[in-house]
Amino acid sequence: MFTYIILGIIFIILFIIILLFILNNNKLKRLIIKIKEAENNIDMILTEKYTILSKIDKSIKDKSNTDFFNGLYKTNIEDVDSFELNKILSKYDNAVIELSDYNKDLEYDDEDIADFERLNNINIDRLATEKFYNDNVVIYNKLIYKFPINIISKFKKYNKKELFSNEKE
Repeated sequence: MFTYIILGIIFIILFIIILLFILNNNKLKRLIIKIKEAENNIDMILTEKYTILSKIDKSIKDKSNTDFFNGLYKTNIEDVDSFELNKILSKYDNAVIELSDYNKDLEYDDEDIADFERLNNINIDRLATEKFYNDNVVIYNKLIYKFPINIISKFKKYNKKELFSNEKE
């Protein structure tokens, strides 16, 4: 009788350990899926931002005969990762704001104004997507170092992820 009780307790402990392993593994997988989804959304947003900045660049060249965004066309978006592309496009985005604020001689037509509005909306979407990404990465990075999830993360070789960018920028 005593051996059945000990075997029952061992069985319950093993069941709880397996259950914890499964639940925590699923929690990590959900976070990884959310992070990958955010990465894909950021890639799509940055590609669209590149397209709009290129269009704005062409419009400004036509109106002012200056090559304001000379370096933008030197960037092949397939050759850089999202982190670097975001930095590059932010530089040109700031240049667009500076140009539109300080160069009052340029007259913009309705299509240009629509492009500026699309660029603004894309920046809002990018910030929201980056916040979603960063929030999930922070949770993920904390979890992979907590017990018992750290055992799973070492076993499955989950590594710490970087935040996308400083949200205060």
